[in-house]
Amino acid sequence: MYFTKVVLFFTVFLFSAAVQAEESSICGHSRNGDSCSGEVMTFWLGKKFLLPSISDPDPDATGCLGWPFEADPSNQLQVCHYSVPMRDGFVLNGYMFRGRGVSTERSNGYVLLGQGNAMLAEQALDELKYFVQSGLDGYVFDYRGYGRNRHGKSRVGAILEDFTDVVSHLNSRGYSHKTVYGASMGGVAALYALKKGKTIDVLVLDSVPSCIEIVLSQH
Repeated sequence: MYFTKVVLFFTVFLFSAAVQAEESSICGHSRNGDSCSGEVMTFWLGKKFLLPSISDPDPDATGCLGWPFEADPSNQLQVCHYSVPMRDGFVLNGYMFRGRGVSTERSNGYVLLGQGNAMLAEQALDELKYFVQSGLDGYVFDYRGYGRNRHGKSRVGAILEDFTDVVSHLNSRGYSHKTVYGASMGGVAALYALKKGKTIDVLVLDSVPSCIEIVLSQH
């Protein structure tokens, strides 16, 4: 059943991409403006068929909690709710993993994970925890319209601009080492931040589309 959903999603995604190509003058460039038909269809399909049937996390949650590492519940990492104000006034909610063995306010470096579309930040925590084992602080944020940011509008432009704002925020915190891991749509957002002049020391791209007009074009 899940395989059928994935095939259906990508079938409509390809159709949506064709539609969106004809509307490139307005698609992907606006964080809060009108969306195009292909964009709306892609986001709707991802939320409808691919998101897991789990309860939405509380967007107003604060504080920290223990997150088990491996199968040993006593081997806990500290994950905290973390929020970053965007340039348009929206507050983007996500999570921060404190680097293992770090007793100060922050470690020497961070890793920011950009997940794929139709994926909640909470789902990425199990992958992110392996990075923080090396002592890096780890961050991941829900995209607008998803999870802890479900009150926002899902827009390609919002994903790209919000990710860029997050990189700017983390770079302003004084980290010496800046690492970004982007998978699928998260990789597109990471490339967009790099194009916008944001400093990234290490960039890892995983399963990223080979040609994305909004990243490659000059505007």
